[in-house]
Formats: sequence, structure tokens, C-alpha cells
Amino acid sequence: PEFWGLGFATEAAQGALRYAREQTGLRELIALVLPTNERSAAVLARLGFRHDGVLELPDASWKLCRRSLDRL
Repeated sequence: PEFWGLGFATEAAQGALRYAREQTGLRELIALVLPTNERSAAVLARLGFRHDGVLELPDASWKLCRRSLDRL
């Protein structure tokens, strides 16, 4: 928690996006986060992702969990 809010998540995600664009040739990227995870949603917004709905996906125990779907 002492490192929250310092921009490390955004900086790491920017590096991952740069790699995806420059090395993989992917045309679209998606991100899945818990709808209640406001900090992760804020990082996605700073990176230019747009919210595109909510999905129900199984977790490791096959229980369905809601995930926010964002696209870039």
C-alpha cells in the first residue's frame, strides 16, 4: 500500500502496451477487471481504454464472476 498512487501501475501498463503495439502486431487489446476495482479502471482510462460492458467469466474454481470489459 505504501506504493499505491505513485503511478507504477500506469507506467508498467504503458510498457506492456508499447510492447503489444511494436512487437506483436495486435490490432485490438482488451482488459478485464473487477467492476469494483476503481483504481484499475482509472489506470485503463488513463491509457485510453474505453468501457465496453460487463462479462461473467469463471474464476479458478469455476464460479462465475463479473468482469468489466475495456477495449483499446
